[in-house]
Amino acid sequence: MSKQIDIEYFLRVVEEDVRHRQVPVVDLIAVQTKDPFKVLVATILSARTRDEVTARAAARLFTRAATVQELAALSAEEIAGCPV
Repeated sequence: MSKQIDIEYFLRVVEEDVRHRQVPVVDLIAVQTKDPFKVLVATILSARTRDEVTARAAARLFTRAATVQELAALSAEEIAGCPV
């Protein structure tokens, strides 16, 4: 005999639990942009920094280089000096 699951109850419990969790910045970038290039760049940045730093650095970089071609056109000095 199979049991019925109260899906509404289940969703409320999960929603309450998730509400208190911190989502990694790379996951947010993936959901917000759906851009594999930006996810890759953010992942590389996040390997060496905390999420707060990754978020700020990625936002600055993506204002200058939203595509791989734009990133390739920047010098290392330009990348390091990306304004806020």
